[in-house]
Amino acid sequence: SDFLDILTYGRKAILNYLDIINEHSINIDLILKLDALRAALKASPENSVQIINASSNYFKGLSNAW
Repeated sequence: SDFLDILTYGRKAILNYLDIINEHSINIDLILKLDALRAALKASPENSVQIINASSNYFKGLSNAW
């Protein structure tokens, strides 16, 4: 599932996610994971669904940080 709505909003969904989460939840690890997600989507747009599915479990786990 597309927890961050990337299929709808594209890579902008990553910025939207940063806007809505608790600022204390933003750390180096999160920024690196989001940037890796962004880079993977940019480098391999034909595999977007697989990339999103692989990353969704991680970001769902962070939903409690809102």
